[in-house]
Amino acid sequence: MDRVIEGTWEEIASHASEFRGRRLRIQVLPQESQKSTDVRLDALKAWLDLPRPDITHVIDDSRAAIYSKDEDRG
Repeated sequence: MDRVIEGTWEEIASHASEFRGRRLRIQVLPQESQKSTDVRLDALKAWLDLPRPDITHVIDDSRAAIYSKDEDRG
């Protein structure tokens, strides 16, 4: 049974009875500071606030445009 449990030590320790007698691998994750998260969120918000060009798809799908003799000239 491959199962991943992630959380603080206290949260993981609450599952101790489930893992009694089993081999476990514990990987200590780097602690992410709130400041680095805030910096990334600020950068994302700034990017989202950038002006975006309006994209309009003007397609002449009229019968005349589709079957025009001008289009058949090669």
